[in-house]
Amino acid sequence: MRKSILEFPSDYTVVDIETTGLNAANDAIIEIAAIKIKNHEIVNTFSELINPLRPISRFITNLTGIDDEMVEMCESIEMILPQFLDFVEDDKILGHNINFDLSFLRKKCSEFGIIELNNTSVDTLKLSRYLLPQLPHHRLQDLVQYFRVTSNGAHRALADCMSTKGVYDELRKLNELKERKRLLQSCKNFDTLANCHIVIAGPLSAIDSKNLMLQLSAVNAVLDETMSTDTDILVLGGMEKPYQRSMELSDHPFIILSEHELLQRFKVKVQ
Repeated sequence: MRKSILEFPSDYTVVDIETTGLNAANDAIIEIAAIKIKNHEIVNTFSELINPLRPISRFITNLTGIDDEMVEMCESIEMILPQFLDFVEDDKILGHNINFDLSFLRKKCSEFGIIELNNTSVDTLKLSRYLLPQLPHHRLQDLVQYFRVTSNGAHRALADCMSTKGVYDELRKLNELKERKRLLQSCKNFDTLANCHIVIAGPLSAIDSKNLMLQLSAVNAVLDETMSTDTDILVLGGMEKPYQRSMELSDHPFIILSEHELLQRFKVKVQ
């Protein structure tokens, strides 16, 4: 089954192709590239020019920089495709408007009787539309410019793979920040402490730390010893009057509460 997901894996392979046109049924692949990612880091690359066995139009040459002379001595897609599939393995495939690339690759797999390419895909076009609905356009170069991602030029497969990875990393950070802000808003509204990371500053006056830790654990909150970018709530021990405000730590939002605010609003039991 072919699946496309809206999630942010740490292991995947970025894929991009260049073609003689937009029709997978009639046009040919002239370049294919991929970057293998493990734990968000590049571990290997794949890049091949491909002889389409037909002339490349002036329009495509002007767009990609690839001309007939460059691919004349290159292998055909029939020879390159098995090497590409061995490189990708069963990784999630990530790309910008990835269905375009997959339509060509799957057509060629079918044409040559190669095992069908059924890898799960992640589309940075869909992710960007979800996370940045305010942007008028979501083309790869629009996002490269928006995030100020370093780019070595458009419309060459490996360069586009690098740009796509850079955009994906920025989208992943944006998603993490939005998720943290949603969690923080829940804490601000005193809805729940579940999954909140809490740090206590100063001695507690109304409750001992062991009792507090047990109660926080019971509601799936986390009591940390020191501040970090995971911190959601900083509690000022010994302070009775309400003291609620928001701050930023390394671009990570968190709130400050008095001990009184934590105990009263979240109904922590003083024993």
